[in-house]
Amino acid sequence: MLLYEYKYELLYKSSEVGIQYFGFITPFFDILKSNKEIIVDATYKTNALGFELYAIMGQFDGAGFSMAYLFVDNSKKNNGARTEILKGFFQSLYDRGLNNIQFFLTDKDFSQITASQNVWSTLKKRLSDNTLPKTTTYSSSSANENFSFIDIEFYPSNLQVKKSNFVFCPKDLRQNIISLFEKHLHLHPLIPNINGNFLTSTEIWKASVEEMYNFCFTNDLRHVWAYLWSNWYEKKMWILWARSSVATKICIFRTTMLMEFHWKVVKRDYLPKFFQSRLDLVTYIIISRLIPHHQQQFNKYQQKREIVS
Repeated sequence: MLLYEYKYELLYKSSEVGIQYFGFITPFFDILKSNKEIIVDATYKTNALGFELYAIMGQFDGAGFSMAYLFVDNSKKNNGARTEILKGFFQSLYDRGLNNIQFFLTDKDFSQITASQNVWSTLKKRLSDNTLPKTTTYSSSSANENFSFIDIEFYPSNLQVKKSNFVFCPKDLRQNIISLFEKHLHLHPLIPNINGNFLTSTEIWKASVEEMYNFCFTNDLRHVWAYLWSNWYEKKMWILWARSSVATKICIFRTTMLMEFHWKVVKRDYLPKFFQSRLDLVTYIIISRLIPHHQQQFNKYQQKREIVS
């Protein structure tokens, strides 16, 4: 009733007993639905019912604006059901016109990734997460089949883990790895390398793998290499985060930082006085306070663009 009163389109909602959810689009949807890149993320602790709040964000002149929101009951932990709900929500956005997505940024939530792959079949995703996994499955022979320079005998040893002084990665080498990782993230076929040459996506992948592998091999970082290959540099993972995997376009968004800032504004500027707010109050604040504020910002961006042009 509240959304209807404010002329917001309720795009997607639960109709059966079970996990409850509802999603709606904002005035920015029709403006930004031709975007080729979006950020998707969820936040918690915004309402008394414990619903997760998802947002879809597009960009205009590098600034992010929310195109749609989805509330999902988080009381029943079921990743399979959550994936199906997200798939349905993404499909409703696709049918409404958001059907030309090439870049999908999220924080390595595989419910979102799986759902997006089912809806935007040509999608190339970008992930932003540096959390180490609890376990790593690595096959040196499989890695060697991809690149012959990878030594089959270079793999993690359980004896090393059992040592009381075992260190996954020495502190003085961590920044080197991060620097290499950031370098590989930004390489792209449309950007020449230091020699002025334009490499293909495959050539960039091979060169990046070789550079990271050689660093780990030289410093005997067996566990680090196993983790990096299995979670980042193997082909099926590489295409999830490396900008070079899409040769014809460079994604403007680099991380989910805009979305994190969006949630910070919602909680700090609009909900600080409300503890465990009612669901309708959170929705009311979004559509009557947050979105109008963003519309003012958007109008300023438009005016600046007109002046420059």
